[in-house]
Amino acid sequence: MGSPAISIIIPTCRTGWLTDFIASLQAQTFRDFEVVVVDETGEIEEPDDLFVNTSPFDVRVLPPSHEFEYFRVASLCNDGMRAARGELFVWVGDFTRIPDTDKGKRWLEEHWEWYRTNGGRKLLMHGTYRRVSREGKVTYEDNRHQYCRASPDGLILPPQMAWLSNCGVPRRPFDLGVTMDAEYDGARGFHDIDYAMRLVKLGYTFIYRPDSMIEELDHHSFYTDTKPSLFPESQNKARFEERWGHP
Repeated sequence: MGSPAISIIIPTCRTGWLTDFIASLQAQTFRDFEVVVVDETGEIEEPDDLFVNTSPFDVRVLPPSHEFEYFRVASLCNDGMRAARGELFVWVGDFTRIPDTDKGKRWLEEHWEWYRTNGGRKLLMHGTYRRVSREGKVTYEDNRHQYCRASPDGLILPPQMAWLSNCGVPRRPFDLGVTMDAEYDGARGFHDIDYAMRLVKLGYTFIYRPDSMIEELDHHSFYTDTKPSLFPESQNKARFEERWGHP
């Protein structure tokens, strides 16, 4: 089997939500991808456990390489990158869902077209996040265009606002030894903006697409972690500020 174009990397501490995302992948127009799940729960015995029917694409489920007291997304993302075979990495949260729309079905196709067109230095950041309940009620909607500056390439998003979930990043930085800092604890541990800052330092730019919509299941209503995920934010902030200054 040859290497896929895209590796979708999913760090998870709540496997019950993955079926929503996996189901939304079935309708993608772009098919040259793999899914790498780093499962901290140990609940997924076989990849096919994530599907109602037989998997139509390659899915691998890996255990974490390290055990921590708190859920460390950065460490799980690094595990996923080490296992990934694709040319382009796309991270998603375990509570993500792709809308069932014509544009949503082209989610991966847009990522790949953007990467091939822009030589990998301009990173596509999907724009609007909409948080929904399992019943489909919108509970929160975020749009970051107010933080962007205009350029001929599009809206440039500062790395401090570049939450990496649903962003396409080439594997080249990883091959050069650039990984996420696993010393940031917890699910919201500054690990993503720290990594974004390092990518910008290497010459990458985040281009924001406000016309793109990604849905998240409302994890405030359905939070069932197997271990604590929220580390004292002050410690993570202090680590970030020591390296980069005020976020």
